[in-house]
Amino acid sequence: MPEQVDAQGNLKVPAKGCIQVQAQGCIKLSGVVDVDTVAGYREELQEMIGSNASHKLEIDLGELEIHGTAVIALLISVVRESRKIPKEVFFKNSPEHLLAVARACGVAGILKLDSLV
Repeated sequence: MPEQVDAQGNLKVPAKGCIQVQAQGCIKLSGVVDVDTVAGYREELQEMIGSNASHKLEIDLGELEIHGTAVIALLISVVRESRKIPKEVFFKNSPEHLLAVARACGVAGILKLDSLV
């Protein structure tokens, strides 16, 4: 997938989403996550996990628009990739419906999701 960058230098996931590097060790995801966009997010995040020098990575999920359960596969792949390096990954600002789906799937503990306060 060719890399797309907007005017602010943010990596864009095809058509519906954006991944922003906010600071060393902090990434913000926004836009739609569904079966059509999940592969783009996964590919870009895997590159970022490997290239980020920090031993901890914080991923902000607060601006995601989640359609279906594809986001669970995305987050599990991020955790799996980070364990290979090894690097600790934390997800913050998890939408309540994402927490509910993760709990129902039995992966909330693995993903270490927090909720919006």
